[in-house]
Order: sequence, then C-alpha cells, then structure tokens
Amino acid sequence: MKRLLYIFAFIMTLSAVSCVRENFPQHETEAVPEGYMKIEFAANIADPTSVTTRAVDPDGLDVNNMTLFCFNEFGLFISTETATIKQHTSVDGISDSGIYTAQIPSHTRIIHFLGNHSEGLYDETNFPGQTESMVIANMEGGSGMLVYWSRFEMDANSQKSMHEQLSELTYEIGNTTYKGIKLIRNQAKISIENWNTSYFTVTGFRTVNIPAFGTVAPHHPQKHFHIVEDWESTEDFITLPNNQALMSDIVDINTKNEDYIFETENSGDRQVSVIIKGHNAGETVDKYYRIVMQNADGSNFMIRRNHNYNIQITGKLTYPSDTFEQALVAPATNNAWISIDKWVNELSDGNKTLWVEQTSYVLASDQYAGTDFTITYKYTEGGRGVATAPTVTWIDNNVAYDNITNNYNTSSGDGTITLRLYPMYEGNEQQVGSFIIKHGKLQRKVTVYVIKTQHFTPSWISTQVYGVAKEHVTLMFTIPETCPEALFPMTVLVSVNHLDVRSESGQQLPVYVKGEEGYFGQDWDGINYKYALTVSEPGKHRLFMHTLLEHEDTDIEPVHLEAEFFETITKNVLFSDSEKPHYRVFVDDLHEYHASYAADEKLYYLLVPQKKASPLLFTLDLQQRQNNGEYTGFDHRQLDNAKYDEFLIYSKTLSFYDDYFKDPSIYEEIKNLAWEGEMTLVNQDSWSTNGRVMAYRTLKSNEATANEYGLQPDGSYNLYMLTNSTNNKDVVRVASNNTHSQFVFDKGPDGETYGNASYQGNEYRSVIFDVAHYRPFRFAAQMKVADEHGNNPEITPASDDLLNNEAHGDQEENIDEVMLSYKPGQKVDILLDITSFKGSDNRSVHPFGQIFGEEFEVYIDAPMLEIDYNRVPEKWKAANNNTLKADKLRPDPSKPGRFIYTVSKRRTDEREFGYAPAYNTDEAGNIYDNYGGVASNSDMLQHQNQNGGDLLTEDGKVNQAGERKLLPFKKSSITSKGDITITSNKEKVVFWDKTFKVKTEHMKGQLLYQKDGEEDPTPVPDDAFIAFVRRRTNARIGVVTLNPQTGGPGMFELNLRDEYRFEWNDDPIDFYYTVKDGDETKVYNFNYTENGVKKPVDLELLYSLLEKGNAIILTEQPE
Repeated sequence: MKRLLYIFAFIMTLSAVSCVRENFPQHETEAVPEGYMKIEFAANIADPTSVTTRAVDPDGLDVNNMTLFCFNEFGLFISTETATIKQHTSVDGISDSGIYTAQIPSHTRIIHFLGNHSEGLYDETNFPGQTESMVIANMEGGSGMLVYWSRFEMDANSQKSMHEQLSELTYEIGNTTYKGIKLIRNQAKISIENWNTSYFTVTGFRTVNIPAFGTVAPHHPQKHFHIVEDWESTEDFITLPNNQALMSDIVDINTKNEDYIFETENSGDRQVSVIIKGHNAGETVDKYYRIVMQNADGSNFMIRRNHNYNIQITGKLTYPSDTFEQALVAPATNNAWISIDKWVNELSDGNKTLWVEQTSYVLASDQYAGTDFTITYKYTEGGRGVATAPTVTWIDNNVAYDNITNNYNTSSGDGTITLRLYPMYEGNEQQVGSFIIKHGKLQRKVTVYVIKTQHFTPSWISTQVYGVAKEHVTLMFTIPETCPEALFPMTVLVSVNHLDVRSESGQQLPVYVKGEEGYFGQDWDGINYKYALTVSEPGKHRLFMHTLLEHEDTDIEPVHLEAEFFETITKNVLFSDSEKPHYRVFVDDLHEYHASYAADEKLYYLLVPQKKASPLLFTLDLQQRQNNGEYTGFDHRQLDNAKYDEFLIYSKTLSFYDDYFKDPSIYEEIKNLAWEGEMTLVNQDSWSTNGRVMAYRTLKSNEATANEYGLQPDGSYNLYMLTNSTNNKDVVRVASNNTHSQFVFDKGPDGETYGNASYQGNEYRSVIFDVAHYRPFRFAAQMKVADEHGNNPEITPASDDLLNNEAHGDQEENIDEVMLSYKPGQKVDILLDITSFKGSDNRSVHPFGQIFGEEFEVYIDAPMLEIDYNRVPEKWKAANNNTLKADKLRPDPSKPGRFIYTVSKRRTDEREFGYAPAYNTDEAGNIYDNYGGVASNSDMLQHQNQNGGDLLTEDGKVNQAGERKLLPFKKSSITSKGDITITSNKEKVVFWDKTFKVKTEHMKGQLLYQKDGEEDPTPVPDDAFIAFVRRRTNARIGVVTLNPQTGGPGMFELNLRDEYRFEWNDDPIDFYYTVKDGDETKVYNFNYTENGVKKPVDLELLYSLLEKGNAIILTEQPE
C-alpha cells in the first residue's frame, strides 16, 4: 500500500565549537632523583561555564589532577607519574590554564597527559611492555569529571631536552598562537541557546539514547594519536569504547543549562535525542517534546568530544507528550519522518519526495543467495532530481557484503541500490539485513530477508473418513516459528475438488478463480479455484471442511497446500465405505475447548506441565460408529485381523519409556505397570510432512491365552508417555496404519517377519488433539532484608501481594523494589516456594523430577550478594551430606554474580531442605501419580494409608511441607546497582521469572562547616557544591546533594558512584567545600578527631557517625 504523507516541522539548528586558551610556563631548576628528569609545562583548556550536569560535577570542568603516562622511544609503556600544579588562571572560578611540574623517567620520549583520570579506573600492573594504543586507546573515563587528554612526542632530531621542547611548544587556532600543550575534553556539550523565545519557553531538558561509557582519548584510525596539533582541522571521527551500552537510568529532564555526553556515531537506531520540557507561546501547561540531534536539513552528524552542540529553537514545537516516558517514543518535533510506520514507502513534505519500491523484501535462497540484487528508489525536489544522491547506510547486516552500489540519476531522481548477497551459510534458516536510505529529513528503512524454503511440517488431514456427504474433515498444518516476520500476514491457498469449507465452523474463506488477482501456484487437474486462508502468525493452523459427495471404500481425495516461499504439499483424505462397519480411534479423558475454533465441532486438548520428562497416561479407545452417528466401544478381540492392528502417534513433544527400561533402578519401579502394548519410533526417513511418528500395537502378555495378543474386550489401551522438553505445546494425531502402506513393526505378533508386506490390520478414523500447557510454576519469592545490625528484617513484597496461579492466572510476576544499605555484610535472605499448584482442571501439578525427571536448578542472579556460609545449614553442604552431588546453594563457577540452588529430583527428598510449608497452597482435588495417572485425593489417601507415601497430609490435602525455602545471603559490595532475578533452568522446568529492582539507601545526615572566629558551626548553604573524594586516588566516588527539605539547613544525601572501586574499611575518604571570599579562597574538609587524636575517616566510620546522628563538621584545611 502506498501512502503520501505531508508533515511540517519547526526549524532547529545546531552549532559545533571547539575552544582553546593560552598560558606561558616559567622554569625553575631543582634536583631530581637519579634516573629521572624534571619537566615543566603549560596546559590550556577551554572556557566553560559552571554547570551541574549528570555525570559531571559542578567543578568537574576544572583540572583537579594531572597524570602523565610515560612511554620510551619505541612507544612502550614505562610508568605513570603525577604532575603538580604550580600556578593557574581561572574564569568564573574554574581553571582555564595552568603550569605543572613533574618528575618523569629520564628515558621518556612520549607522554600522554590525562587530567582528572582516576587511577582507580585502570590497573597499571597490566601495562609494562604494552604500546600506546594498547594502554590508552580503549581506556574508559568515569563519572564526575571531564577527562582531559593531550600527547607530546619528543623530537629525536633536536638537541634540546624534553623540558626545553615542552617549554617552547606552541600551536595555532585561526590567527591566534598559543603556548603549551592543548588539552582535549573527552565529552561533548549539549545546550539550548535561549530558554525563553517568542516561540517557546524551556523549563528543562535531557539528552537520551546516549552512551554510558566513553574513552579518555581520541584514537584516529590512520593517524592514531598524532592528532593534537591538527585537532580542529581533522575530519570527523570518533573513538568508541568496547562497552557501547546506553544509559538506562534516565527517567526525567533536569533544569541545568548543559548536558555532557560521550561521543557517538549518532546514526540509525542509536540516534541521540533531546527531550525538552516547556510550552509554546500562548500556552501555560508544560509538555514534553522530542528532537533528534541532526542538522536543519535532516542530515546526520557524529557527536564528537570537545564540541559544543547548541540547539536553537526558531519555531513552535510539535508532537507534544504528557510524560517523559511517552516522549521517548513520540515523533520527533524536528523530524517526524523517522517515526513513520515502516510499511509506508513514500514520504513527501510537498516539495521533497522519497519513494522506495518496497520497505521489505523476502527472497528465496535457492534463487537469490550469492547473487546481485537491485532495489529501486526515487528522490526528487519539485519533481526533479538533485545534485547529491541520497545516502545508503547499513543499520545491521547479515545478508550482504558491506559495499553497496548506489546509482542515482541527478536529472530524473531515479536510483538503484545493488547488494551483493551472501551465499546461504550452513545452518542458517534465514539471513537478514537492514539499511537506511536518507536525504535530509526524509528517510526509509529497508529490510532484506534471504530465506530457505519453508515447510508446512507437521501437517495432517483426517483419514478413514466415513464415505457420506457432509462428513467432517479437518486439515492441520504448521507455519514454523522461524518463519520471517515479513511474510505475515501470508496467504495459504488450498486446492480441493470434492470438499468444501464448512461455514458452520465459523470459517468463511474467499475463493480465487484461475486468472484472478491472488491466484498463484500450480494448476491442479479438475480444479480451477483455490481457497485463500490468511495466516498472521506462526504455529498450528486448522481448516474445517466437509465432504460434498459419497465416497467408496479406499477412495482418496487430494488436498493441496501452497504459499509463497513454502514447499507445496498434498495431503490425502482416505475414505471408508459407508456400507461397512466404521471404526475410529479416540483418546479418553481429554478436555474440550469451551471457546472452540470450530463452532460446529468439539476440539480436544490435554494439559501437561512445563517440565521435561513429565509422565502422561492416556487411553486409546477403539470405537464403532452406530446408525445414529454416535461412536461406542466394542470388543476388540472380535475384529478380524485385530492382532495386526498398528496405530501411529504423530507428536514432536511426547516420547515413550524406552530409554528408562535400560536403567535398572527405574525399571524396578515401572516393570509392573499395566503394559498393554509396545511402541517404537518410526524411521525418520518415512516421516514426510507428517513430522515425528511413533507406532503402537497390542502386546501379548505371558498370562494371555493363545491368540489373544493382548487384545482388550473393551477396546481400550493405556499408553505411558513422557514429555521430551519443557516447550510441549503440540497438536497430536493418533491414526491407524493404512493398507496403502507397509507394516511399521518388523515382525508380527507370532514372530513372523513382515518384510515389505502391506499392512493387513484394520483401519480407523484418526483423532487430533492439542497438547496445552499448565501455567508456569511460581516462586512466590520475597526478599528479607535485615537492618545494619542484622535485626528488624523487612520483607518485600508483603505476603498479601504474592501471586498464585489459581487467583492470578497468566499475570506475570510483579517487579518489586527492595532497598539495601551501603554497608557490606547486610543480611539479605531470599524466600521462595518449590511446590505444586492447583491447575485449571482441579489437578495438582508439581515441578519435581520424581521417577523419570532430573534434579533442576534455580538461578539467582545477584551481583551485589554473596552466600552467607555462617547461616547455611550443615545438611546443605555436600561435605556433610552424601546424598548431595554438590552444595545445595553454591556460586555458579561459569557466571560471576549468579548462584545456583539445586532442587532434588524426589519431592520427599526436597522437603528436608525447607524451613516451612509452601506459602502458595495447593487446594487441588485430584492428584497425579508417578506415572501420569490421576486419582481423587480420597482414593489416593486410601492407597497411601495402605501402601505408604507422603503425597497427601492426613486430612487429604496436598502435602507441601518443607516447600518454602530460605536462601541465606549477605551484601558483598558497597554499591548495589542492578537487579536480582530468580529463574529456573528452563530446559528442565519453567517457572515465572521474578525480578527485584535493587535500590540503595543513600547515606544521610547534616553537613556543617566551622568558620574562623565563630563558636558554632554553620550549615553548608543549599547551593554549595561538596566534593566527595577517595583520598588514595582523588577520584570523585560520590555525589553529595544538599536537601534541606528533609530536615533543615545543611541536610545532605550521599550517593556513591558504582563505576569506581573503593573499600569500606581502611580506605580514607573526605569532603571538600571551597568558599571564595573576595580574592581569598578557603577549602574546608573533614578533619575528624577522637579523644583529641586525628583519625582518618573511611566509609565504615562515616556510616557509623551518620547512623548515630552525628553531624559532619568541616574545618579549614591545614596548609
């Protein structure tokens, strides 16, 4: 479908600026240690204004420290040295240049200067012998301060010393000469030029879809680090970190003047946006608006470090949203084109038009893989081509070689894009790639799929249909889960001569006659029309038909299925004579659909747990058709050739017990079951489009009289089966073999060899039923968090808020917030159920392995926790319990931050590891035995009283003793960023996933400073900036927020930064508050004393002081 859309947007412009300043060093001589030399250098940085932004402290623009990374003449790392500032100049209180001195190894020839980079973010012991690129190129900066970088390489041909060369270093920008090294910031600045215009009033903004990490230095692909001198003239490039994750915790705007962000390609689906809050002229209610970071003409640009991107609002903003969250996905006010539905293939603003032939292509691999494929497009302005062709850029590509041929006619505007498609690689079902074609603001995403031929497997149709008119026939076919999304909705054409779609079923299908639009595929003899069934999703699909005529015995009616990119198949309906007795196979104890697919036919289903090796017992009933059309049981022994009867079971998810006969311990438990037949897996070569097939026949027991062959007088047979995975949704067909085929079993019931003989048993009408899932099991998980002293635990969520399957059905588990303190060692227990629940059929469903299954794993992903071994019960430890293969609760050796709780195979064994009955009670009235049989609780209790067992309590309730678990943990880290997730090993059993979102309770208290000459300390002003520093590295490891609303003047919160490394004990910290009084600057810090003795303050001591309610009093820093 082609639609022409006209969108008008306001104009936004962006400017990018790089800045430097000058200063001049003065040199003094001084003795230095042997093997070292002294250097003195000037450093010039840009002229920023003071801001408070996310990830950058208000004084984070200043150079607070300078580290020199020293390399020898071969470019190999020597050491890092710290430079000392001698003097500096400033603007608005922030240094814009300074003179530094440092002592460096005398064989240093190359220096990388890094300002504000904390040594806590790298490990110098890994650097010896490494090159510049190995050390610097991928090094990442942290939060709190901009990192400044420069590089100097000594001129080997000069006779001057390094100090002299540094002293004489100059560079030029424009017509201005500067002296010293040029420092380059590692972030870009985003700002709005004017917050109050005649068009719009800004009340805040936030930059989103931005990188969470950035590198400290630019590293050019060709010039490497030789870019300082020509930084302003170097063509655009960026240096991305290894970790390219995006910021995930931006939840609203801020009211500061600037954002600082790491550099980014700013293209495709990683295009940076700015959410602006405010209102248009004439309005009073603030709304949220999204703009994309692109030029006014819609072209993209890289966001580069050390550049200022200034947004100028020159018109009203459009596409308002009520919330920040809504604005994240709203159309962009400066480019609505990036939000247009993906199926729209033509865009226009009334003058400029971009048209693509299609927005997605699905190509058959046997025709297109390994070839050139050409796509047509057109871009015009005023109906004519333009001088510059649209750009074509890959977003993601697993379909073609990266080089794209883009041919554009500048006169007509016609263009072609040619892709060299990959060959179809082994093991791939499909190969996919997407690219964007773009000119200015107009852009379209085009996706190309190359797929292998798809199959309708498994597919079945009714067999041994009674040969009268109006007899029901059901066709079932499968669209594979791997089928590309671009094929949906697809049309499946069905060709058949003497069957019609049953309108009574609720299905009414259009019919395409040969020659009409929509008719495709093969012409079938005697059929000139096709039914069109629209399919919108993968999975099993049914077509309900009925016969139009009477049919003779052994008549065959072919039904043909066709769809684009699918292999055409033919399914044959086999008929039986209406004048002869008619038999069918049925499955007992199935459930009926209440809201069925077919209004005039009962559909059946079997419920199974979402676990592997769950036993199932279902009964095959052989029935005979009566004159009134009903079916009743009969004596199978009286049917001619009954001993040769073979039944075929079509299922991908059910298996029989074969493997378990080989296990002596299991065989002892199952050998005395009521085995009434034998099963075998049919050779895969003969499956065809039917899918996986098993065969069943009656089995002559030792006690049976001659020639009975295990035939039952009621015609019913128990089949013992097992689920073979946890994803057991299926459609199962049970049919008899037919006389058009050979025997499945190799030998007859008397031991005779069949060879290639045709089937001689009876034929029965088939039955189809669905295998559906019970809901996943539930953990009913809670977090039990003690206070700092291990007491007064708080449990989240409250017990009344826990979900259970009976009451809450398919509702996914809630995400609950849990609050932890900063204090390591805090007790954190996880409570959870490993138990059964009452299914919708009033049957008790449990997750345990019992006889056929296995023990299974519960995974706890909690990177901020560790096992509290002091509280782990002794019987949970394999060293103390010979029934355990490994500790009951243990760290996952292959995944840091993950822990494994192993659930015992037997329910009785697992009870021993619980501390209480399960919280979610199981009120089911029927219970499964260990083989899939079902009995009422009263019958099972009587059996239990006679034979022993513990499935039920004395009053006939499901026994859930010991099925509430307490897993003892404690905090291992100081900060607790991240989630705690509880999941099961879904290859064995499926539970609902549970997530706890972890938040950290910030340290809180009062912050005062002691002025000279005043008796009492003064609360720190609300607008003050307080630096919180790790003394060892001077890294800003925390953010202090003054919040007087929480208790009065000077009240603060301390938020520790997760990206830094620091310790709780013996790792001194400090607060710094700088006060300017005219030309005088005073620095206050935390000089703590106990009993008159100064004592360093670590986080443990700070936490203890705040916990006791002590104020933090800053005193003037000694000289």
